[in-house]
Amino acid sequence: MGCQNFSMILLFVPALYLSAFAVACFEFHAGYVDVVTTTLMELSGVAEDRYFALVLFCSWLLWETSFLVSTLCAALQRGKPWDNSTPRTLEEKKQGLPLRAQSAHYNEAEQFCFMMAFVLVALFLKEDVKWINFCCSGWLVHRVPFHVMYWLNIDALRSFSYV
Repeated sequence: MGCQNFSMILLFVPALYLSAFAVACFEFHAGYVDVVTTTLMELSGVAEDRYFALVLFCSWLLWETSFLVSTLCAALQRGKPWDNSTPRTLEEKKQGLPLRAQSAHYNEAEQFCFMMAFVLVALFLKEDVKWINFCCSGWLVHRVPFHVMYWLNIDALRSFSYV
């Protein structure tokens, strides 16, 4: 069984990366990411040179939302009074939606670090603000479905959104 799993992953991961790259190219040429960028800037009133901060704030909102979904679902499943002394070891958070939301919460914290580093390096190197905004929007366009697919337990689409 281990060899079968290894060969499946060996074939699946490159195919996943190639298909995600194809979708990213399609999004770039179709202008979908630019629509997201323009819409978010107009709705929030954020200037173009500060847009990256809005995307990082949206990432923080995704992180917080996943935490709240995890905790509230665990609270709904709990049959006895809530014990906040050891919230990471609650039995209710070890399966189902609370576990998936908590995992999405952890993943967002990990990805936030990479995105923050990317933004800081790009700003330090004085890259074009439009390119930075495009990358930030593209990243956000894939993070939102990632969380939704994680919560709904649709693993193939979650992996596709992660790439």
